[in-house]
Amino acid sequence: MIKDCLRLFQNDLIKNTDAMVLENYLPKDGTYLLVKMENGDFFQQEPVEIHYNKKSGQIEGRSNTSYTYLQHIDYYSKLVEMNKPVDPRKIIHSNNYLSFFIKKESLTGQKVTQDIIDGYYEVLKNPDKKYEKKKKSKELYNYIEEEIGKPDVILLQQIQEWIKQNLNTLIVDTERRDYLKIFFVLPEQEKTIRLYQQEGKRYLLPNIYNNNESNIENEDGILYGLPNDNMGMNSKKPFLEHKSRRIKEPYLINLEEALLQSKFFDFLMGKASLGITHVYVDMKNDKFIFCESGEFAKDFEFGLFLKIQKGKEVEIHNFDTISKYDFNLKRIFDYKKILEIPEKNLKLQKLEYGTKNNFDDMEIMIDEVFFSKWLSNNYFTDPSDLSVKDGVVKYNLLKARDGLNRWFYKGNKDGVDTLLQQISLPLVKNALANGYELKAKHQLNLRWSLMDYFAENEDMEVRMKEIRKKLREHINCVEDWEFESEDEYYYAAGQLAAFYLSKIRAGKRPQSFINPFLNAKKDEIIKKRLKELYKKVNHDLYMDSKNLRDRNLTCHVMGHTPEVKVNQEMLVCGFTDQPLVYEKKEEGK
Repeated sequence: MIKDCLRLFQNDLIKNTDAMVLENYLPKDGTYLLVKMENGDFFQQEPVEIHYNKKSGQIEGRSNTSYTYLQHIDYYSKLVEMNKPVDPRKIIHSNNYLSFFIKKESLTGQKVTQDIIDGYYEVLKNPDKKYEKKKKSKELYNYIEEEIGKPDVILLQQIQEWIKQNLNTLIVDTERRDYLKIFFVLPEQEKTIRLYQQEGKRYLLPNIYNNNESNIENEDGILYGLPNDNMGMNSKKPFLEHKSRRIKEPYLINLEEALLQSKFFDFLMGKASLGITHVYVDMKNDKFIFCESGEFAKDFEFGLFLKIQKGKEVEIHNFDTISKYDFNLKRIFDYKKILEIPEKNLKLQKLEYGTKNNFDDMEIMIDEVFFSKWLSNNYFTDPSDLSVKDGVVKYNLLKARDGLNRWFYKGNKDGVDTLLQQISLPLVKNALANGYELKAKHQLNLRWSLMDYFAENEDMEVRMKEIRKKLREHINCVEDWEFESEDEYYYAAGQLAAFYLSKIRAGKRPQSFINPFLNAKKDEIIKKRLKELYKKVNHDLYMDSKNLRDRNLTCHVMGHTPEVKVNQEMLVCGFTDQPLVYEKKEEGK
């Protein structure tokens, strides 16, 4: 997977050099100070405040003329990770003598002592001493020193003295928990950037691999090592080792590949920092497609998918191969009003019934109706971080999100029909139990519309029309009659329960009754609950000719013994649907 990404990335890199990495690089929040060096003198420039606003997606400071310049030199000055610092105390976070990064809180806590400053520059003055006791690391450093030479000790000492004399005199807002970053620059920007590239490389090369002690050379003298990106092998992670092989590392790559991979992960980090977390590798057109969470790759057909996230480093949380993807649905989906909903209630519904043509429409609909908009931003959220208060919604969200993500964003619908059937009925019951009857109707309509869609017929719509029609005829009939199906019986039982509950004077329907009724697995329990409810409301029921419907409903439900197990779906449907008992009679009938 990584090799396929690197091949494409390398092609883009050849065309654009480091520009594609740098233009996406997001400097960390903080105060950025340029100090110009000219003829042995130092000239402090106006500081630049850089802050990324996650809500608006805007970068404060981006409009400053020095922003791109700061982007470049900051990129070449960053640490690979905090476990590979130049400063052994980890107070100073930069990697070369031209830059000086600290957390602002270090100024107030007096953590940045003269000894720490001197120690930092002492390491940079004699980098080879840092690797003296690590043979393989020193070999890597010697390789880069042969290429770029030793550091400019005179310039280093001048910068060191400036920091010691001026650091505590700088006006810095120490209330903000971000960075103070100082850059020492030459009058010419291009020359400065080349110098930063050089000194950044001096740090990067000996630290490019996870652990240089595991590096090996092949018979041709080519060095191989374990890359540092998304990988960490140490005594705390013995499970990553290949215990049965001579080489225990999962995989090894040469120095050229390691440098390329490091840039690629920096490139991804820039995207993730800006909230762009979905990466499609378009194998048809040999290009990357980047999408924010909830955004779809509309022109993508096949290739690779990566879900990335910003952490201490860029993290790949999900990966998949996509063989065929089409943003537009092969068959148009129809969200149907199978259960009738009053027109006044439909006007309050933001999401419209009707046809949906693509995955964007489908996700919005399923997210809103089933999950109250908790789905689209929580496909990869850790369960402990989900702030969904409703336990039933949370449980079914966690159960469904992987399958729905595969369907919407990867075009894989295997098992989605079964999954949606499994999670939708509990959500309907939960909505009813909490008093959200209109929501339950929308959910049932969506459940059945989805069932019809995946079955490629209109079975549920036809069934419900027929059941409702038959029960309507029966409860208006003065002659004796029998239920024509068990579906009609359970639908009628739900209607009767809803009718009784409508007679209760209290503002809320008693949840203590609703839950056992909706979850009943035996008909005896249903009848028991109906009898209990009847006793509560029979003072408001009149057994005369004017009440033919409710008399018919009561007598036939209580007198019927079903031959099949409880159909909870029809029970819930009858409970949720418009009560037939209260229907107005048509003129002339």
